[in-house]
Amino acid sequence: MNLLRLNLYHFVVFVVISVVFSSICIAQTGAESADGSSSAKNAVERPGWLGVGLRNQEADAEQNPKVIYPIVKNVFRNSPAERAGILAGDVVIAIGDTELTGGMKQMISIVQSHNEGTEVVVRIDRNGKNETFRVVLATPPARGDLIKNEWIGRPLPALALRDVQTDEVVSLPTHLGKVVVIDYWATWCGPCKVAMPIIEELYARYKDDGLVVIGVSDEERQVVEKFEINRPVEYIMAYDAESSIASNLFINSYPTFLVIDKKGNLTNVLLGVPGAQQLDSIVGELIKQPTQ
Repeated sequence: MNLLRLNLYHFVVFVVISVVFSSICIAQTGAESADGSSSAKNAVERPGWLGVGLRNQEADAEQNPKVIYPIVKNVFRNSPAERAGILAGDVVIAIGDTELTGGMKQMISIVQSHNEGTEVVVRIDRNGKNETFRVVLATPPARGDLIKNEWIGRPLPALALRDVQTDEVVSLPTHLGKVVVIDYWATWCGPCKVAMPIIEELYARYKDDGLVVIGVSDEERQVVEKFEINRPVEYIMAYDAESSIASNLFINSYPTFLVIDKKGNLTNVLLGVPGAQQLDSIVGELIKQPTQ
C-alpha cells in the first residue's frame, strides 16, 4: 500500500490509501469526500447521497472564527439536491436540528448518518435569506458514473495544471480544435507504468494529426520531474498543483483516461490498462471529425 496526502483546493486535507490491482490503482478516500461518498466504515447500512460538492466558508475572525458553514460549490446533475432546488453558492446552515458550524466535514458526516431514501430537512442561506428544502437522499453513484453523468458532452471545469518542465500553465482551452487525451496517473502506480508505452504509441501514431496528450499527476512537481528524468516521454507531462482533477471530477482510480474532442467536450472516461487499449479506436474516430 502507498499512503498519499492530497491537499485539495477549497477542500480539507485528507488521506488517500492506494490499493494496487492488476489494471488500476484505487484511491479510497475517507469521510471528507466532497460528493458525500466514502470508503470509511459507516454506522448505517447504506449511507445516503445528497449530490453536492462543497467548500468551507471562510471564518469570520471578528465574529466567531470557530463557526464555519459549508458552501455548495456545485450541484450534480440529476441529484437529490438538484431535484430539491439547492443551488451552487448556497450556504448550508443546518440539516434537521443540527447547525453545521463545523463546516463540510460535519455536514458530510451527518448526511452519511442517514440511509438512502431518508428525507432530510436542509436549511440554507441564499443571498441573506433563509430557505428550507426537503431532500430525499439517494444511493451514491459509482465515481465513474458520477464523472460521466456530470461531464460527458461538456467542457471540463478549469483545472490547475502546470508543465513539469517549464512550470507554465497547461490550459485545455488553448487546444480547441484538437483531440486531447489526459492520462491521470501516479508515479507509484504499477498499472500506470504498464499503460505508458500504450500512450506513447498512441501519441506517436496521431501526433501529426494534432493529438495532444497530457500526463497529469497530483503529486509534487519535484516527484514527477524526477520520474520523468528517468522515464522521459514526448508528450506533455503536467502536475496538478491543487489536485483540481480529484476535487472537481472525483476521480479515485489510476490510470484514468479522459478523452476530449475538437470542440473541447469530454467524450470518454476510461479506466486502467484496458481503458488505455481502447484509446486507439476512439481517438482515431475523433481525429476524423471536422474542426469547427
